[in-house]
Amino acid sequence: MYYEIIVSLKGVHYFATHKRSITSGKALKAIYNDFKTRFPEGDGFEVYATKYVEAGHHLLDNEINSL
Repeated sequence: MYYEIIVSLKGVHYFATHKRSITSGKALKAIYNDFKTRFPEGDGFEVYATKYVEAGHHLLDNEINSL
């Protein structure tokens, strides 16, 4: 699982964090609140966050052999 923070300026993508950057809720809160201060809505910025959940699947021998 990881979180991504996306920043846009006047409706256009400005930048986003990398999936390795924020991997805990505690880090998300701190960074998100910092970004909201650094990139204020009054200057045309929008800051939002997305949570991604990645799932793994243990492969059986027959699954590997059928690839």
